[in-house]
Amino acid sequence: QIQMRSTNPKHFGASDNALKALEPSPFELKDPSKSNGNNVNIDKEMGKLAENQIMYTAFIQLMMKRGSTIRSAVTELPQQ
Repeated sequence: QIQMRSTNPKHFGASDNALKALEPSPFELKDPSKSNGNNVNIDKEMGKLAENQIMYTAFIQLMMKRGSTIRSAVTELPQQ
């Protein structure tokens, strides 16, 4: 039977417990400028554009609902 052993203290251990102790940490790559000076991250910009579109659509729907509520309150006939 083949046995695993760690040859470097930075290597993962052979047990599952070693992997459970790991905690991932997010990081963001710094995009270096390209030769033409453009360092725009298209994925990040498209994400911001999508988020802005969602917020705009939600705001418009809210304003239309509010306008509808006000319109119905104004046109409501008084009760007699």
